[in-house]
Amino acid sequence: FFIHTMNRSFSTFLHHHRNSLHSRTFLTRLTSLSQHQTSLLALPSYLHNHNFHTTSFQCQQNNDNKPSSSKPTAAESSSTPSATSRAEQYQKKFQANVEKQEQKRNRQTKQFRYRMIALPFALFVLYAIVYFTDFVEYFRRKYSKSLKEDDENAVGAGGSTKKALGKPKVGGAFTLVESETGLPVTDSKFRGKYLLIYFGFTNCPDICPEEMDKVTNALQYLEANHPAIADQLNIVFVSVDPYRDSLEAINEYLKDFHPKYIGLTGTPMQVKEACRKYRVFYSAPENATRDGDYAVDHSIYTYLMDEYGELVEYFSQDTTQDELKDGLVKCIRDGRSRFVNQ
Repeated sequence: FFIHTMNRSFSTFLHHHRNSLHSRTFLTRLTSLSQHQTSLLALPSYLHNHNFHTTSFQCQQNNDNKPSSSKPTAAESSSTPSATSRAEQYQKKFQANVEKQEQKRNRQTKQFRYRMIALPFALFVLYAIVYFTDFVEYFRRKYSKSLKEDDENAVGAGGSTKKALGKPKVGGAFTLVESETGLPVTDSKFRGKYLLIYFGFTNCPDICPEEMDKVTNALQYLEANHPAIADQLNIVFVSVDPYRDSLEAINEYLKDFHPKYIGLTGTPMQVKEACRKYRVFYSAPENATRDGDYAVDHSIYTYLMDEYGELVEYFSQDTTQDELKDGLVKCIRDGRSRFVNQ
């Protein structure tokens, strides 16, 4: 664009001064322009400053043929400003084009700078994301490894070996009736030994028998392999259906399980209070009777209490037979507990 503009300017100049090319003054000044090594960029300004216009060349050429006393005509005098104004217009247009090109180059330079800044910034953000992801993954693995090492020294229900911070408020004083003797029994009777206590009802079709069979098999295993541990353990069944589970019904029901089972029941208020202390949920119809045919929904947990009546461990329905055996051995023999006191 620059070369094209200069060619047009120079062509225009030759067109307007084609009649004066043989003028000695023009050739002399053009030679002076070359000697001063003035660039084409300054050509319009140079021509204007040295009065290179058509009339000047014509006047100079006429002066070679006329006496020096002759004066320029009115037409020649009037043509001088118009030639000068055209040179100024060319110069202004050329400067305007130069300014536009400069502005365009500035915009392109800014865009290039923005791109040069954006690319490293994008790479930095990508690297930061990758590094942060690796950082999180590293600490996740480290934390998981730490938990795994801690879990190897803890015991939990259902095969879980994670310790819990704090201890739930399970257990407390209660007063019920022993099914075998018919006498009132309090929680103090079971102090000094570990207590494995389960809440259910004798008309339960499947869940209660399965859980009590699991405890029976675990106790038989302890008697055969760890008799000292078996001697330190009491197992208790508490009925949550006081309307239908009479003393005789409980005794008959417990014959199918281990003989060390102790059956407990009581009035509806006594049973409700004991369940509240052990955080056991159960629901029975409000109009329940001894001859009624209904099911009782209840929590399915077997709690292991220490010799002081404090919760050590609990076993859920998902706890396997082997996990129950190992849990009892570790808790009673090694004195381990799921819970960490705050």
